[in-house]
Amino acid sequence: MLFFISNHIDPYLDNTEQENLVKVCRVAKNLEGDPIEYRESYGLAEKFSYEVNII
Repeated sequence: MLFFISNHIDPYLDNTEQENLVKVCRVAKNLEGDPIEYRESYGLAEKFSYEVNII
C-alpha cells in the first residue's frame, strides 16, 4: 500500500510540515503465502521513487 501524507515531521528525513511524505506499507510472505514481515517506510514525496523487480 502506498499513501501520501502531510503535516508529519520526521526527524530522520529533516522535513517540514509543508513537505509531503510517501508512506509505504509492505507485507512480505514466504513461499507458502504466510506473512513473515510487515514494514512501514517513509520518504520525501518529491524525491521518492520505488521500483519492484519480480523474478
